[in-house]
Amino acid sequence: MEIAAPLGLEDLCELVVRPGPNFQAGKRQIYLDRLHSKNWQVTWPKLTLI
Repeated sequence: MEIAAPLGLEDLCELVVRPGPNFQAGKRQIYLDRLHSKNWQVTWPKLTLI
């Protein structure tokens, strides 16, 4: 098995959802809209959304 994780595995193991580098500033609203539409915290209440 080979895992491709260019930004690391720490967030995955710690259940953290954060925007990628392209969505931290200029496209932040797209990231926030996606979080809202997916409603991931209802399915996975232990997620930490950043």
